Amino acid sequence: MADNNAYAEQMKAKIDEWSAEIDKLQAQARQAGAQARQQYDTQIAELKQRQAEAEAQWKKMQGAGEAAFDDMRKAFETSYHSFAEATRAAMERFR
Repeated sequence: MADNNAYAEQMKAKIDEWSAEIDKLQAQARQAGAQARQQYDTQIAELKQRQAEAEAQWKKMQGAGEAAFDDMRKAFETSYHSFAEATRAAMERFR
């Protein structure tokens, strides 16, 4: 179970890193023109939704018992990878 807890904490740290990236996008959006701001806002809303999904899966994974942890880990990783890819794409688009 200690390995599961360590894994869960590593994944939480990753979610927090991507949250910081969303914060950077929000700062850029505040300085952008009206049209660009609308694009930023749309992308940020999508990222926040994916972040919420990843965090919800993380919470389920963290609370899962030993037997269910593997299934919860797989569900979390699906949400996390979706969140991570969307964040990377957004950061590339707005550079």
